[in-house]
Amino acid sequence: SRQLANVEFLDLSNNARITDAALEALSVSPHLEQLATLLLGSNNHLTLAGLETLVNSPRLPNLRRVRLVRYEKDQAIEQMLSNRHGAARIAREFSCARQ
Repeated sequence: SRQLANVEFLDLSNNARITDAALEALSVSPHLEQLATLLLGSNNHLTLAGLETLVNSPRLPNLRRVRLVRYEKDQAIEQMLSNRHGAARIAREFSCARQ
């Protein structure tokens, strides 16, 4: 939707149904070029492949921050963002209830 053209911050952390297919849809959207921060919450249904598609998307040139809570592969995602953007980084949050 063109209404997303100026979105810089997107919080999907309360949506447990986010899948790799949803990340792929975000990664090919022609309307999210300004997106800089994406919050995905504690969604453990995502795979590294899906996150890599998102992080490496040419349609998301400004994506610098992806926040996941209690995600086991957070260091790999941080490395993907760093490889793409140099100083870019992923914000990580851990809770005492980490499984």
